[in-house]
Amino acid sequence: MRMVLLSLTLLLVSGCVSIPPQAVTSQALIVIGIESAKNNQIKIINAYADDQISQVENLMKNFVIDDVIASELNGRSALPADEVRALLVEYAEDLRAEISKIESSRQSLLKETEIGYGQLIELAKANHDFLKTAHDAATIQNDLIDKYKEKLKEVEKKVEDYINNEG
Repeated sequence: MRMVLLSLTLLLVSGCVSIPPQAVTSQALIVIGIESAKNNQIKIINAYADDQISQVENLMKNFVIDDVIASELNGRSALPADEVRALLVEYAEDLRAEISKIESSRQSLLKETEIGYGQLIELAKANHDFLKTAHDAATIQNDLIDKYKEKLKEVEKKVEDYINNEG
C-alpha cells in the first residue's frame, strides 16, 4: 500500500511541470511582431533613400539648368551642342556619384537591419520552438501520468481485494 502511495505521489509531483499553450502562442506572436518591425524598418530605410535620391536629382537638375547653363550662356542665345553635351555628362557623373553614395548607405543600413533583426528573430523562433517542444512533452507526460494513475488504481484495488479475501 505504501508503495502504491509513494508511486502515486512521485507521478503527481512529476506531472506538475507544464507549459500553458498561451505561452507558446504569445511567443509565436512575438516572432511575428519582430518580423513586422524588421519589415517596417526596411520600408523606412528604402523610403528615406528614395527621398534622398529624388532630392539630389531635383537639386542637381535645378542647379545645372538654372545656374550652370545660365552662366555658360552669358548673354548668348544658345550654347553649342558640344558644350551642352559636356555639361550633361558632367551632371550625369555627379548625379551617379551622389546616388551611388546614397545606395551604398542604403545597402549598409539594410545589411545591419537584416543582421540585427535576423539574430533577434532566430532567438525568438528558438525560444518558441523550445516552448512548443516543452509544452508537447509536458502534454505527453501528463497523458502518461493519467494512464499510470488508472493502472495504480487498478493495482491498488487488486491489492485491497487480495487483502480482504485473505483476511
